[in-house]
Amino acid sequence: MGVVQSTEYIYNVTDDGRSFVVRLKNKTCSCGKFQDEEIPCEHVWVVLKRKKWIIPEAIMYDEVRPPKFKRPPERPKNKPRSKTKRKLLGLKGKHTCSTSGFASHNRPSCRNRPREV
Repeated sequence: MGVVQSTEYIYNVTDDGRSFVVRLKNKTCSCGKFQDEEIPCEHVWVVLKRKKWIIPEAIMYDEVRPPKFKRPPERPKNKPRSKTKRKLLGLKGKHTCSTSGFASHNRPSCRNRPREV
């Protein structure tokens, strides 16, 4: 197969007397297989093999290391909740009976008369 570069992303590929146009930027080939199956056809592979990939030296010799530690596979720990102002100052709610308005008992056990509104 012969490859002729038209522009940076467009290539002409000749295969047994037939010519195909490969557009790398649009991910298309004139044979139709590249855009239909979304898998590179033989014409795209030929273009990619002949294309020169320029890798900067900083990236070429850059050393990549794994992380220093691994987190164990478990549930995350519960974070301590911050205390509210009521708990910090020790304030407690005052429970009173809804019928009489007095503390120390609830409505079903109330023996006092209802409060006047």
